[in-house]
Amino acid sequence: MGRRPKRETDPARRRALDIAFEPLLNFGGKGKKTALSLHEILLRQTFKSALDGESKAARTMLKMAREHDRARTEHFQLARRKLVLENNEQVSADPAMQLLDILRATDDRPFAKLGIAPWVIECAFARFGCLNASDWKRTVPHLWQDGLHERVSYRLEDDPLYVVPNPKRSPESTRFRKGESGNPRGRPLREKVHWPFGNFFEELLPMKIGDEIRQVTRIEGLIYQLGLKAAKGDKAIAQVLQSAANAALLERWNGKEHETVRLVYGLHEDTTCRLSSLKRLRLINRRARRHILLHSWIVQEAVNRLADDALGEGEQAVVVRATSTPEMGWMPLSPTVS
Repeated sequence: MGRRPKRETDPARRRALDIAFEPLLNFGGKGKKTALSLHEILLRQTFKSALDGESKAARTMLKMAREHDRARTEHFQLARRKLVLENNEQVSADPAMQLLDILRATDDRPFAKLGIAPWVIECAFARFGCLNASDWKRTVPHLWQDGLHERVSYRLEDDPLYVVPNPKRSPESTRFRKGESGNPRGRPLREKVHWPFGNFFEELLPMKIGDEIRQVTRIEGLIYQLGLKAAKGDKAIAQVLQSAANAALLERWNGKEHETVRLVYGLHEDTTCRLSSLKRLRLINRRARRHILLHSWIVQEAVNRLADDALGEGEQAVVVRATSTPEMGWMPLSPTVS
């Protein structure tokens, strides 16, 4: 008896049909030989039969196309539903509270930690008759700091919305320097994708559609040709194509691809400093959804403590945007701001 041939595949994973996927058959002349497997040959024959108008072959190819599309959707994680991005431009009261001396910075560094000014707490206690100052100081010690008694001036440039651009680069610094640019390891290799039926359906073929020649995949070209045959009166092909289209539409409907998902992005968390404490002091209007707005009474109290020319027009606009009902209390000092 002869020796058994060596197998590259692990014997535990070897299957009888594996021989149908091995490129054992050679085609072509002496100069160019193409090795094809039995499965590839049968696949091409079925494809040709479908192009010739055989309904059974067309039905088989359309079923394979559906499985191929499912594999593509899973691999690339294609969104089945239509996604619409919306920007949630949330209004924050931090800049206005710093301008009104409601929040004070512990030092003069940009984006320093903020705390509630002592006069705000005393004003809230006097208005609502809540806890007295000593009890509030004992229960919430982080709100009452000695450094908060000295006010640090707020600048609009310190707000995160005002981003200072980087200085302009010189032309010499932007020029290409050999050995200092690019990926030293080279371009990474493209990830190899394994499809259920190989790359048979992914091959691009030139096809005349309408008045122009377009690059379409093999299965798209097949469906287009089947559609032409069905339009010319081939009832068998029309029935096969209609069944495949109905099944695809039903699958998309069950996957809720017709629905539109609206994704609202923006400030997902409340970024206003000491938000919970400000709510306890009743400074924030909770009925203003999606925004953090101040009550008009605390804005009026803060403006009364400031000089007449303490706020410029730009600063007044910041305060107005952060006030829930400015018409019920303080209005801008300048008539040009609205």
